[in-house]
Amino acid sequence: MGIYDQLEGMEEILSDFIIETNELVEQLDQDLLVLESETADQEAINRVFRAFHTIKGTSGFLNLADFTTVAHAAEDVLNKIRMGELTPSPKVVDAVFVSVDWFKNATQAVERRDELFQPTQPVLEKFHGIFADDEGVETTAAAPVNTEDEFDALFAAANAANKAADEAEQKATNADDLEEEDFDALFAAANAANKAAAAAEELEKAKAIANKDDDDPEETLDLAAAPGELVSEYISEAIEILETISGILIKLDATEDREDEFSISDDVVNDLFRAFHTLKGNSSLLGFMPISKVAHKAEDYMGLLQEGDCKPDPAMVDAFLDVSDWMLAVIKDLQKGTPKPFRSGRVIAQLERLICHKEQSQKIIEPEPVPVVKATKPAVQPEPITRKPVVVPGNGRAPVETLKPEPVLAQLAVKQAVADLPKSDPANDSSANSSGNGKSNGDKSAAEKTIRVDVDKLDRLIDLAGELVLEKNRLNQVSNEISTVLGKGKRTSDLGAANNSLRYLTKEIQEGVMQLRMLPIAHAFKRFPRLVRDLTRSGEKKIELTITGEDTNLDRSVIEAIGDPLVHLVRNSVDHGIETVAERLAKGKSEAGHVLLGAYQEGNHIIIEIKDDGAGINVAKVRAKAISKGFITQDESDRMSDQEVGRLVFAPGLSTAAKVTDISGRGVGMDVVATNISKLNGSIDVKWVENQGTTFTIKLPLTLTITAGMVIRVGHELYILPQISVAESIRLTPGMLDSIQGNDVLRLRESVIPVIHMKKLFSVPPEEDSNDSKGRKRNDEYIVIVSNADKMVGLVVSELVVIEETLVKSMGDVLGKVPFIAGATIRGDGRVVLILDVGDLVTNGLQA
Repeated sequence: MGIYDQLEGMEEILSDFIIETNELVEQLDQDLLVLESETADQEAINRVFRAFHTIKGTSGFLNLADFTTVAHAAEDVLNKIRMGELTPSPKVVDAVFVSVDWFKNATQAVERRDELFQPTQPVLEKFHGIFADDEGVETTAAAPVNTEDEFDALFAAANAANKAADEAEQKATNADDLEEEDFDALFAAANAANKAAAAAEELEKAKAIANKDDDDPEETLDLAAAPGELVSEYISEAIEILETISGILIKLDATEDREDEFSISDDVVNDLFRAFHTLKGNSSLLGFMPISKVAHKAEDYMGLLQEGDCKPDPAMVDAFLDVSDWMLAVIKDLQKGTPKPFRSGRVIAQLERLICHKEQSQKIIEPEPVPVVKATKPAVQPEPITRKPVVVPGNGRAPVETLKPEPVLAQLAVKQAVADLPKSDPANDSSANSSGNGKSNGDKSAAEKTIRVDVDKLDRLIDLAGELVLEKNRLNQVSNEISTVLGKGKRTSDLGAANNSLRYLTKEIQEGVMQLRMLPIAHAFKRFPRLVRDLTRSGEKKIELTITGEDTNLDRSVIEAIGDPLVHLVRNSVDHGIETVAERLAKGKSEAGHVLLGAYQEGNHIIIEIKDDGAGINVAKVRAKAISKGFITQDESDRMSDQEVGRLVFAPGLSTAAKVTDISGRGVGMDVVATNISKLNGSIDVKWVENQGTTFTIKLPLTLTITAGMVIRVGHELYILPQISVAESIRLTPGMLDSIQGNDVLRLRESVIPVIHMKKLFSVPPEEDSNDSKGRKRNDEYIVIVSNADKMVGLVVSELVVIEETLVKSMGDVLGKVPFIAGATIRGDGRVVLILDVGDLVTNGLQA
């Protein structure tokens, strides 16, 4: 019988366990960071202790034995710290962090209803190492299990202990009868069974490791050391990337039979390069160094193809298909929660045979090797302990494990037990009519201030609110047309008043519904204290992270989408911005660098700032790198201001890093940040002062569903520009535009802004531009200045029609790939109007 079969009928309790445990581990991350810097903070120590105690109690009730085991071990460590018997040193805090990561991964497994959790042994060994060091005992590896006699003895002990446990449980007629010695018998049985199972598993491991090839040692992925909240995202993204890689390679393989010379386009090479770079960075961040090592080697080969130092051949396709299949198999095992040992040496050797080196060999920085598990070190991996909650029929008591109630879950457990009692007949029960019932119901109603709503239902309600906005616009259009036809009068006046009232109510409903989707941006920020800590563990840099504006509310979909861009920017500040301790002291700065991550609301937008006090942007380096990479010519560089050069950091493939590391250095990331923020109808700006720091400023709409837009006309067609991207608009007069190298530009307040003629871009015949949206003859044109990633262009359009709220609708998979189009909406007159993609226009419109 599986874990979840035993919990049939307890779905509500299990759901609350997941929610509560996730909240506790998030709080543990924060409290452990406090404890790491302030070791004497007794309140933080107590909070951490209570969190583990709560997890132990609630998981024990639900029979999640692995949870209980790890929580109990962590609780013991915290209890020693509380009693002053143990100091929260970095090694101790690191061990507790490992247990927190285990809980994150295991809770996700429960949410997916996976039967297999990550092994608990690495966590328990971390704690064992703490106690061994504390007692001055040298930790030695136990001898391997070699004889069947030892197994027989262990199994005999387990059977005897299980029998004793059964007798102890049979003695208890209700919850109050279970004494301390009965608990001891139960746990003794569990421990004996665990030892027997672990010994059997250790024998198999010892046999496998003894036969390994010393030249290609076995490696494993350490799930316990990986941040739990990122593992599931890593797995899904990695599988998607590897499937994309395989698709590209299979298409290349199909071209091998052609008579012409085998070749690969630059776009394909860039796509493969970016894919392996992303895998390398993500794997390294989570500590999956074997995957990072293989991806790094593959990335090196793609880099040589980009530089023209290698010539592609059909053998490369076969080799990379093998690499892709190998990585996919490893990650699929990781997805199951029980990654198997593997060997990466053959894969790396296969890639090394492909790589052609320059005459002067380049030193490639390899990831740190992963330690190999020795055959003499056994791993005790407890199996789940099957202990059914003891529920006493008829007395309404909770199961035995909840005799000391835990928040929320214990209350639900009691409610569940009461619900299972035989229902009494109100006619025969004198208590049914007692006056206390009314008071109880009243108290219950007063206490229930919040309810849970399914996300799909909430999204449906928001969609309906959006449709209401469209109908409001339609009614407004009809009202204006009726007023034009009938003129002023009581009927049209009443219609106008009703329309205004509806407009007001619609706005209130829209804003109220949108508030339901709003979440504090703390949901996106909470990962960064831990991320910065992990990135600075080498000791070369000291960084203090400050977070402000955590209570700023933002649409849930925006929060989900902004996470990855923020990770890139924070990693950029840590890796490129902040100097090492030695460099900062040489410049007269404080030893520790400072990174500020803040958010605040400005009108209908949210502003997010990532600010550091590091080296800033070295404009000379950016100029030199941009010229050497062919992004700009020397003449263009001479005409560009420092700010314009600085914005080149968003160009794909541009990096000023002196060396390639596991985190960055290839110039991949900042262009992705700009692209992803553009997809959110947002913008990003960068400002800096050399040797004083850099500030990235992101501007985002509060919501992606309903947004204000400027309706423009190009020829006969109407389009919408997101208002967040519109800087200003001006009437175009003769002689206003200049020409530079055959391209029109607008000189505006000491800025030179390139211009895109929208009629030319959309192939609109000149004769279509004779009438405006109201049918009047006119030849006037306007320039709308739009910006994205701090880059501005002017769009020459036929007319500025109106600014109105729009409901953004997706274009689907096929039409969604049309250049310069981000979505569509329906106006009040029923016309479908396309919403322009400002980011695409700014980036690619000038070359179209």
